[in-house]
Amino acid sequence: MSLITYLSLASITAYGGLPIEIPHLDKLVHFTFYFVGSILACFFVRERTSGRISFKKTSVYTAIFMTFFGMMIEFLQYFLTYDRSGEILDFTANFIGVIVGLILVKFLFSANSGLKWRY
Repeated sequence: MSLITYLSLASITAYGGLPIEIPHLDKLVHFTFYFVGSILACFFVRERTSGRISFKKTSVYTAIFMTFFGMMIEFLQYFLTYDRSGEILDFTANFIGVIVGLILVKFLFSANSGLKWRY
């Protein structure tokens, strides 16, 4: 989460910006950050609780936390940075990344896979 925060708030123009312009690349980056973040958050909760919390509860907690975190980052980008902007489409990409990450974890721990989420 610290890496996501840093990369979301750091100035890219200080590093010379990107050498090429790819339309909507930032949306893909937002999606990827929150996709990976939601997967890691689920694994974190599972390991910290030794699997005692159900997947459903873990998913809800992860979705709420990651969505709130993404919203806060967008507010910080809008109000605190000079060369970054908070956008609703970035927040939407964050949210979709969270949902797709949770769907992947659900698939990985489904009854058809070798992995089981106890309880």
